[in-house]
Amino acid sequence: MDGFTVSVDSAATRRDLERLTGRSLERAIAFALNRTIKSVAAESSRLIRTEITMKAPAVKKRLRVGKARTSDLTARLTVGAKPSPLTDFAGTRQVRLGVSVKIKQRGGRKVIRGAFLTRFKSGRFTAATREIRDGRRVGRLPIRQLLSTSPAAAVRRPLVLRRLEDHALERFGIEFARETKRLLS
Repeated sequence: MDGFTVSVDSAATRRDLERLTGRSLERAIAFALNRTIKSVAAESSRLIRTEITMKAPAVKKRLRVGKARTSDLTARLTVGAKPSPLTDFAGTRQVRLGVSVKIKQRGGRKVIRGAFLTRFKSGRFTAATREIRDGRRVGRLPIRQLLSTSPAAAVRRPLVLRRLEDHALERFGIEFARETKRLLS
């Protein structure tokens, strides 16, 4: 989202807006932006999970919210673009041939032959495979963690971006009206 424009529809809100001046107007905008970006983060998590089968805590961990201040009236939502471990996806399980995983909501499961679920010394539970050299699997070690798509790939879809932008515009209007009423009362 590069940016958007907000218009004021109601005459009462226009009158309230004219009564706010300088610092209080900046405070109202910053507060409304921060409440909006929080709501957009929750909505983006929901939309990401309609595209891919990633678990909610794993998506939340990859969302970073940058809050607006009165000196900088910009709120940001950053979605992590690093590939995600297969165990962050719902329904990843060990089967006889390897690890079965379903990444996209629209699509079937895939079995990754020779893969297995393991717990690393760090305590991280993940899917891994043994390294292959010259077309053959190497002994027990080294093993390589298996990764898949990131939440950022789901957000890049035009439909998801459009829905997030619409949600942000709607929420900002609501939150800004609420905050102007609070400051004027």
